[in-house]
Amino acid sequence: MEVRRGGLRAATEVTFEQYAERMIAGIEDGSWRTRSGRAYAPATGRSYVGDLRNYWIPSRLRSKRLSAIRRQHVQAVVDELTAEFEPKSVRNKVAPVQRLFKKAVRDGLAHVNPTADLELPGGGGRRDRIVTPAEGWELVKALPVEEQALWAVTLTTGLRRGELRALRWSDVDDLASRDARVHVRRSWDDVTGAKATKTESGRRSVPLIGPVRVMLAAHKLRTGRRGDDLVFGRQPEAPFTPSTVRNRALAAWEAENARRRLTAEEEGRELRPDELLVPIGLHELRHCAASYLIKAGVKSVALSSYMGHRSTRTTEDVYGHLMPDDHIETAAKLEALFADVAKGS
Repeated sequence: MEVRRGGLRAATEVTFEQYAERMIAGIEDGSWRTRSGRAYAPATGRSYVGDLRNYWIPSRLRSKRLSAIRRQHVQAVVDELTAEFEPKSVRNKVAPVQRLFKKAVRDGLAHVNPTADLELPGGGGRRDRIVTPAEGWELVKALPVEEQALWAVTLTTGLRRGELRALRWSDVDDLASRDARVHVRRSWDDVTGAKATKTESGRRSVPLIGPVRVMLAAHKLRTGRRGDDLVFGRQPEAPFTPSTVRNRALAAWEAENARRRLTAEEEGRELRPDELLVPIGLHELRHCAASYLIKAGVKSVALSSYMGHRSTRTTEDVYGHLMPDDHIETAAKLEALFADVAKGS
């Protein structure tokens, strides 16, 4: 029951999850309105509901009372999203929570709005954090064995998260073959489920390297799945939950870092910062995979195909900063062509 204290209604014991579910129900029945007083457009409503259910309700805010949530609590979730998604996507995913807390303050369920001064990623471009292959593999191997295949495939193929969620064993070649590939044919939408890739270029085949083939084969044997079963689903027909995968990885990396700190303490030495694992997100691993392909000498056309881009221009816009500037090599080749001519000048 709400009472007034000092001119403000005391916040009731409503938790974030309870109020988020109230918001979801309101969006779905039209009673939760936009700032202009209109019902949410269907696409916006689906986006808000999906983001609340997939990222915010499963977060550390879940069981906290609205009145007890502060900026640092929300910022911690934002930071996790920033490690996983592009800046524009992060800002979009924060939008429903900003609306939630504005109304919570008006309803007297929160005295302050913890989203009022968040540090959100700016711009709409890429993140440039690229780990070396050794660092990436170290992060993979620190995970529980049942989680490793998902992260290893992402690290080395650059599949998008939706594509990983929709990947079926029928999309994976015979893993005993050195020419084994994953065939991207569909993505996963939280509303409609499995769906065809947005563009024809999204349908593609990406090679699997030896260590990943071995890891995937062990994963297949361990899960007992085959055919049209999902490769990484929490169930054969149910895709993995991104926030759950992320939280398990963060817990595993923190546990490994704690082990390393303890070992250093027992050895009587200072632990260097570079000895600790720095968490990474699945989307960042997609960028890592692109950088490895570039370093391996894959040119724009092939890279565009592997990454599922519509054109090489998209690939160059996103990854051009990683591509070597070979003007010196080009000049040397031109000089070689004109070498004989130059001698006679």
